[in-house]
Amino acid sequence: MQYTTLHKVERYCSQQTTEKQPYFAVMRLWRDYLRFAVRLGYNTKNSFVLFPKRLIQAHDHVADVVQKIEEKELREKMKLENERAKSLLEKYRKIYSWTDGGLSVVVPEDLFSIREEGHTLHHCVANYTQDVADGKTIILFIRRNSELTKPFYTIEVTDESIRQCQGFGHCEQTEEVKNFVDAYEQKVLKPLKLLAQAVS
Repeated sequence: MQYTTLHKVERYCSQQTTEKQPYFAVMRLWRDYLRFAVRLGYNTKNSFVLFPKRLIQAHDHVADVVQKIEEKELREKMKLENERAKSLLEKYRKIYSWTDGGLSVVVPEDLFSIREEGHTLHHCVANYTQDVADGKTIILFIRRNSELTKPFYTIEVTDESIRQCQGFGHCEQTEEVKNFVDAYEQKVLKPLKLLAQAVS
């Protein structure tokens, strides 16, 4: 609003309105477009920038540019975090890996595989990479022995206790997985917890 008037905004949004994009949807789209434009350093004093002729195309273009920048920044951040996490994951591999029946607990190779796990299973584990790098939490994968590289379930462990175990789209554990997780807690995590208590 520094560079225009409410009347001009109202007229512009009305002109951009279509059957598929009603007035208030256009306003939200324009707001997002401006936020991206400012992020990219565009000159919003310029009326051609402020009021693009084809708002949807302009919005999608700047959104795509911002997404690419953010992905690049995220990859750089992840590289640094991954370096910090390497030795931790190597240590976890010796402690937390386990197989029973047709399932295994697998320690992630790196933080990028945790991110991939979240994308594949449609849950939020990708957001936990910094906590893993900081040693605040442990992320483990449950895999079928016949498909060790295919995401199946994901476990979060804190203080040698399972905080959550989720499959595709946050689905509940199947009976098979529940039995496996219960056995893992008893045979692997409980002894580790007792050891930690004895040492402290």
